[in-house]
Amino acid sequence: MLGYGQAVSQLIRQRYSVVALFVAGLALMGLMLKLVPTGFVPAEDQGYVIGVVQAPDGVSLSYTQAVMARSQAILAQFPEIQSTFLISGFSFDGTAPNRGVFFATLTPWPQRQGAKATAFGLLPRVNQALETIQEARVIAFNAAPVPGFSPTNALEMQLQDRSGGQLSLEDFLKNSLEVIGLANRSPTAAGVFSSFTASMPQIEVELDRDRIKTLHIDLAEAQSTLRTYLGSRYINDFSFGGRNYPVLLQADAPFRNDPEDIRNIYLRSKDGTLVSLAALSRQREVSGPATISHFNLFRSIKIEGQPAPQASSGQLITAMTAAHDQAALPSVGVAWQGSARVELAAGKAALVLFGLGLVVVFLVLAAQYESYLDPVIILLTVPLAVLGALIFLWLRDLALNVYAQVGLVMLIGLASKNAILIVEFANQARHQGLDLVPAVINACQQRFRPIIMTSTASLAGFFPLLIARGAGSSSRWSIGYTVFGGLLVATLLSLLVVPVFYVLFKGLTVRPRMDPASRDSHQKQL
Repeated sequence: MLGYGQAVSQLIRQRYSVVALFVAGLALMGLMLKLVPTGFVPAEDQGYVIGVVQAPDGVSLSYTQAVMARSQAILAQFPEIQSTFLISGFSFDGTAPNRGVFFATLTPWPQRQGAKATAFGLLPRVNQALETIQEARVIAFNAAPVPGFSPTNALEMQLQDRSGGQLSLEDFLKNSLEVIGLANRSPTAAGVFSSFTASMPQIEVELDRDRIKTLHIDLAEAQSTLRTYLGSRYINDFSFGGRNYPVLLQADAPFRNDPEDIRNIYLRSKDGTLVSLAALSRQREVSGPATISHFNLFRSIKIEGQPAPQASSGQLITAMTAAHDQAALPSVGVAWQGSARVELAAGKAALVLFGLGLVVVFLVLAAQYESYLDPVIILLTVPLAVLGALIFLWLRDLALNVYAQVGLVMLIGLASKNAILIVEFANQARHQGLDLVPAVINACQQRFRPIIMTSTASLAGFFPLLIARGAGSSSRWSIGYTVFGGLLVATLLSLLVVPVFYVLFKGLTVRPRMDPASRDSHQKQL
């Protein structure tokens, strides 16, 4: 402790150099804030993965089922996959015969040792094997860490047609592909895509209103019959076994598979004659989208993006936003959905919450010490803790996500407690008659061992978060490296910086005491 007291005394004599280094540390902290990527919630190995299948437009359900069977055979080759569940004709954006979804449950974590056996190590190998399926696009994704957002853990951008109907659907789709192509050039993107297509083969049925009127058939009845038999009509609900089931009226599948089945649907005219619906309509083959989505009342196309392995969601949001700004038409707006929307809102709120935390701690300390200088001296250790946290996150390639932001708020109290001990004991020593510099050196020597012991105990408690494995390990890494790195750097530097700032700030308001010999010499000079 004697050597520590001598080091503090030397730093006090070089106080302005210490201030310059502290300012340089603040500049380094600002640089680290730009280097450390931002994110929302880290992806986790949740014990299962999700896959989507998108076959060419216009194929039948049996075609998709054959693709799903091949996908299941490929997934069964991986020992890390325990079981699979596949659904044909369904997607997270709606039902369609050319789409499918599968869920693959992984073996328990104790049976999956090594980085390659985790979901993050397994997915590249699975997707490489699924690329051998040429009949459809089959992609596997990690499950979303937060339920309720994108099931594929993708960032969802909604391109909105704000032209008021002046932009055709073909031009809108073409412009969205330009935005997607530009976004995929970014190194932060593992894949930016859209499942929206406008080439689905369709049959357009147009009722001949003049002929319907001539044959004395009610037009509303003709439209209702066409919609009910070839589409469906909701009737009501009924309860059975404690569950509610909807009742839908439509023609059975064998009687609506062929376009010629419309000849078997008849309408009765007002004079009692039965007329085939085929005689009252015209059919023609067209192509178009299976569904047209709207977001905030605007016609929209959803674009999904997956960040690269070494990139964060915040970096991909920036890249996709830049792609929209460069390639989108003036009438094509953008809106974020799901976790990306929450992340953008949470990023601004985190700064406000961190600032409020500093204000609350400052007011509490000001009321305790009945001074505004002591809280300022104590809180100057917080930037040191933030710098340490950012350095550890950067070295570990972790993002500044929600868990890391919670850790930064924790560091306000953890970093302040060491400075509180030094300031409190220095104030007591000054009240006992010691001068400013001897008082702070005495406080540092007395509190050095308790500070080291308590900080070491805290660091030992946080260390298991740094080596976490299994479920939830990514979240524990984020908060663990933030708190461990911030507390370590703050402890080491605050022991040297706090005494210097104590002398600087207290010296502005209190004149130093003089020993008797110096006082007599000063009086003789006067």
